[in-house]
Amino acid sequence: MCLFGLAFQQFADCPVLIVANREEAYARPTAPPQIFPRKGGTSAWMGGRDLLAGGTWLGVNEFGLTVAVTNRPVTRELPAPRSRGLLCRQLLECENAAQALDLALSELRTASYLGCNLILAEARAAFCVEAGDEIRAQPLTAGLHLITNSALDAPDDRRCRRVRDEFQHVSPTSAEHWMAEAQRICRLPAEGNSAAVCLVGADRGTVSAAVVALGRHPRQSRFLYAPGSPQTTAFDDYSPMLWDLLAVSGQPDQPSEPVDLAGRSRGMPAGDKRATKAMLAKSANRSGRSGADVLTNAEQTSAPAAAEPHRILLRGPWQVDPVSRCEDRPDGMRVWSLTDLPPQQMVRLPAAWDELFGEFRGRVRFQRTFHPPTNVGPRDQLSLVISSAACQGAIFLNDVYVGAIDPQFPFVRVDVTGRLKINNELTIDLQFLEPPDSADPAGLTTPAALAIIEGAP
Repeated sequence: MCLFGLAFQQFADCPVLIVANREEAYARPTAPPQIFPRKGGTSAWMGGRDLLAGGTWLGVNEFGLTVAVTNRPVTRELPAPRSRGLLCRQLLECENAAQALDLALSELRTASYLGCNLILAEARAAFCVEAGDEIRAQPLTAGLHLITNSALDAPDDRRCRRVRDEFQHVSPTSAEHWMAEAQRICRLPAEGNSAAVCLVGADRGTVSAAVVALGRHPRQSRFLYAPGSPQTTAFDDYSPMLWDLLAVSGQPDQPSEPVDLAGRSRGMPAGDKRATKAMLAKSANRSGRSGADVLTNAEQTSAPAAAEPHRILLRGPWQVDPVSRCEDRPDGMRVWSLTDLPPQQMVRLPAAWDELFGEFRGRVRFQRTFHPPTNVGPRDQLSLVISSAACQGAIFLNDVYVGAIDPQFPFVRVDVTGRLKINNELTIDLQFLEPPDSADPAGLTTPAALAIIEGAP
């Protein structure tokens, strides 16, 4: 049994607030949240991963769509049911909640799944699908909605009633206040006649918890995750990773500085990856995984390194695929679409945006393969260096997110020592939204390069 709560459109600056406890067998292996890049036309998304079946129980995609699943008992038996976590991943390929709803209903009616509940939510709309012995779907109104393994907002669900009572008692006055209370509520044991929110059993119980906020601006969003029982495990802050995911999507423009849920400046430079690296290192230590399995050492700088005796230029050819179009409407709304895109191209770097795409504004993906250099010594350091102008973006090496591109820092350096395979795939997602009459250059201003520093300590 999992518990999922959604405060939908309860606060104007943060229309989606989530609290979730995941219950599972303690022995079932799980990976902490990470970014899964676009691949084959699918949307990039962020979430934890079940290492047994490969699915997820809670994810957020680049368009701000949240998909969550809880199990639900049914009377029917299926010989080889499909993973409900994989269905959750499939729904994260959608651009909005309405599309996800259509796909969910189609899948549940035609494929073999055991019972489940699905929550599909984004800033403008939210839906619940209850797939027990019958399939029901309903739009969600503004307010707090709670579900475990029975009906949505079931009055006889003691855990849901406990969570609702706790929120009503404190009556949060802001999204930030709501998140603080959600972390406390996730930990609650049974008290008197009140049911436990955090479950503890002999071989299964609450194995993780998440508190997520999706604000009107990407930097108002938060992703907190406890990789164990929230009674004994602190919440790690994965928000910088969420910012990177939303920064290259159809989300509203970012403020010039990171802001908290109340809109106040955090005083951390935009694009700073130290928080991301520290958070990932902490999570990796807890999970027994190397931090390099998730994110390599990325550094954003205003100038290239002084001592780089050897550079291998990755001029091309690069395959370039436009992936989404952005248009500003007269009413001030920014609209994203996947139609009327420029054709695919094969290019060599450097590549100026206007020369490749003209007045097109939106997101594009640069992709190429390469082999590792053969002249790297055992003490040499190997870095990937990328230079860009006026663009935001994300960098993936062999389908693993390794760093962000920020227009304030024209150079990005990623330590890839010991990370390369015989065949490697480098993907750079870029977003450029300046008006066509902008005089600022944009694009990948110099060839990407592998830099070798000999005898690094």
